[in-house]
Amino acid sequence: MYDKEIVLNLLKNMIVATEKILYRNKDIKSIDDYLIDDNSLMLLDSLCMQSLQSVLKQIIKDIS
Repeated sequence: MYDKEIVLNLLKNMIVATEKILYRNKDIKSIDDYLIDDNSLMLLDSLCMQSLQSVLKQIIKDIS
């Protein structure tokens, strides 16, 4: 079971990552906007990588 400090840290990291994702994707109005060109597709890729990175960082921190 997680202790309160770990959960609060996870939530803080999730908020920071979500704010970054919202800012970087503010001009996206439809899922099709990601398929317009290579730059838009790279934005989608970075969105996915940002999400994975946040989770993996916390897992590594927790098991260390």
